[in-house]
Amino acid sequence: MIDLQDIFIDKNDRRIRLHTTTETYWDAIWWAKGLPETEIKQQMLGSEKMELRYRGFSEITQKGMLLPEMPNYQNISGTTAKWFDLEGFYTRFGDVTELLRKVDDRYVIMNAGDEMVLLF
Repeated sequence: MIDLQDIFIDKNDRRIRLHTTTETYWDAIWWAKGLPETEIKQQMLGSEKMELRYRGFSEITQKGMLLPEMPNYQNISGTTAKWFDLEGFYTRFGDVTELLRKVDDRYVIMNAGDEMVLLF
């Protein structure tokens, strides 16, 4: 949920600019008034296991040139490299739970085709 209550400088101008790092297609944005009497319950989940492994590439479909590509996680289109890897070091495959369990300056560096499995 994004609270837009106090972001407008000019109350007559309701335009919003959204920035992303991905190619995003919008056909509509909908909103609803919040229900202040609604109680939101947050629950922290402890992680059981975090594993980095190679999976391959999901099948991609696109219904039209101006429509977004849609990955289908259930079908793997291939496991061979689709483009040249970036140079540098990547996190080794296997259990990365210790690396990700707490908030610090450590993180997983993944390559194309890698998958991280998180169990809670």
